[in-house]
Amino acid sequence: MSTIKISIIIPVYNRSDELRMSLESLSRQTLAKEYFEVLVADDGSSEDIQAVIKEFPQLQSKYAAQADEGYRVAAARNLGTDMANGRIWVYNDNGMILRSDVLEKHLEHHEKSDGNLVAMGNMHATGWGTDEARVLAILDENVPNYDKAIDIMSEEGIVDGRISYIFEKLGYDINSWYLPFVALWSGHFSVNADFVKQNGIRWSEEFKAWGCEDAEYGVQLHEKAANFRFFPDIKTLHYPTKGSKAVNLSEEDKEEFKKNHIKNQGIALALHPNNRKIQVWHEIGGGANYPEERKKFFEEKGWQEE
Repeated sequence: MSTIKISIIIPVYNRSDELRMSLESLSRQTLAKEYFEVLVADDGSSEDIQAVIKEFPQLQSKYAAQADEGYRVAAARNLGTDMANGRIWVYNDNGMILRSDVLEKHLEHHEKSDGNLVAMGNMHATGWGTDEARVLAILDENVPNYDKAIDIMSEEGIVDGRISYIFEKLGYDINSWYLPFVALWSGHFSVNADFVKQNGIRWSEEFKAWGCEDAEYGVQLHEKAANFRFFPDIKTLHYPTKGSKAVNLSEEDKEEFKKNHIKNQGIALALHPNNRKIQVWHEIGGGANYPEERKKFFEEKGWQEE
């Protein structure tokens, strides 16, 4: 009988050095290794991803790959999920580094839930405008003591971008928001496997560019009455990928980001054509969570708020 309680699903496309850090942090988890497995889903890397996995024989790992046909991270997550045996699935992007007690925390929170929990945590260094040089300096001074690095970032306020962007404005009762699914960022979160399977929830492979595939996954969860929770004691760290535009954007980058984001919102709308919340999100963005903006929009449309 399998002892696996948690499956960690990591989609990768090259960046093998970052995968090594993610796996190193998993090798240091306080949860006994017999209770979790690591599923690496390769989106067609040219680097030798399997060689990195073999550096961590202490981890129960599986590897699967798909052909490089462009950006297919959603398909890669499905590929990893299809190998999973755990009753809790933790989605963890490549380069996300876990504090040593993270898996224990996920298990603890899920065991206290009704089975529909979506557990999010503090993804340090994900805020736009993060001082990436400082993040790298903290890491260089403390590797492989990632716990200390994360604690220092907590002290210095290098925390999750959603805190200032969303939570400080809307509060932490995510389920009370008009659009709770916008809180779901794909970098690191967990779901109950039975809940997801019973409701037929999967990552939509219609998304072929960065952005919104996580929110659309959140839409599916929301439609099935999932319980979205943010747990400050779940702490991870986003490694600043060289050349990444994830947290530091030029004005030109911002315009391109907005264009792609609106396009991907359109894909989400096409997948859920009868979901008015997605239509509102598509037209006025995350501002739909604010009553005054939503009221104005509804008045212009002549709609009654549901």
